[in-house]
Amino acid sequence: MRKFRAAVVGCGVAGSLVDAKGPTPLPQSHAGMYASDPRFELVAACDSDVGRLRAFETTWKPRHVCRDIAEMFERTGPRELDVVSISTPTDTHAELLNAVLESSVSVVVLEKPVARSVREADPLRGQLSNKRTKVLVNYQRRWSTNFIRLVQHVRESRLGEIVRAQINYPIGIVHSGSHGIDLLRWMFGPPQWVQALNALESGVSDGVVDCALGWAGGLRAYLQGFARRPWNIFELDLLGTAGRVRVTNGGRDMEFYAVDVDRDYPHLRGFVPVEAPFPNEWQSAYLNLADHVVELLERPERQPRCSFSDGYEALRVAEAAVVSAHENSRRIDL
Repeated sequence: MRKFRAAVVGCGVAGSLVDAKGPTPLPQSHAGMYASDPRFELVAACDSDVGRLRAFETTWKPRHVCRDIAEMFERTGPRELDVVSISTPTDTHAELLNAVLESSVSVVVLEKPVARSVREADPLRGQLSNKRTKVLVNYQRRWSTNFIRLVQHVRESRLGEIVRAQINYPIGIVHSGSHGIDLLRWMFGPPQWVQALNALESGVSDGVVDCALGWAGGLRAYLQGFARRPWNIFELDLLGTAGRVRVTNGGRDMEFYAVDVDRDYPHLRGFVPVEAPFPNEWQSAYLNLADHVVELLERPERQPRCSFSDGYEALRVAEAAVVSAHENSRRIDL
């Protein structure tokens, strides 16, 4: 069976280092995903940092290790690669994606956010409309079995009507908060408006801002950002008329509640813990991502589950929240 040939551009944490011990049954990096899956051959790696590149070479042993993407395509040949992962800092995404789109690569796995700004992403969006290349954006929760099942749980009204959603995110609404924005878009569809609830926190390059998002029908979601803290955080709290879900530890833990009589105050009804309706499979994201990459390679008519357009829209909402914060919390229609 022919193996799909893969390359990783960016040998940092997401590209490789989180799986620094090498192939594992439950990979958590781009390199780990390709190296652990017999359907792929990890052919090439690219990074401007020589130390990271050599560490990648030692761990994963690709045929080619290169200092820049032009060298990588020169050494691999115009048609050798089937899929390229871009797992570099945000300020390089647009330039690198543009370079990959000039090749014959069929699928690109692009780390979020898609670009530094909507303005930078606009030309790429137009270019993709004329390309056969499929770009899928790695908002990891899109591939997590836990979140796939949670979205289905919500859409099947297992929590009743959702009346509030709350997300806590770490530094940077574009870099980190957009995870929450994409999750909410996936769960509820595109929001109609966004409004900052405070001023941007000073000294932070990627704005940390609390904001509200609104949907037709009255649903509101709130994102609360945290900067310069000694801990990382990503949490989701969904309150429905028939139940509640609390997601903590970045999605590794989910707590489910039903609405029932309060054990101490029987004249009131509250949230009572119940058994989770599905097993915890938080480590499944890259396994599912690999399956989807293969699906796109084998069936070119299929579309990415989290496309460049999805990433673009998450960026657009995050950028609008920053604009709202600069304009005295003006509500911005989307």
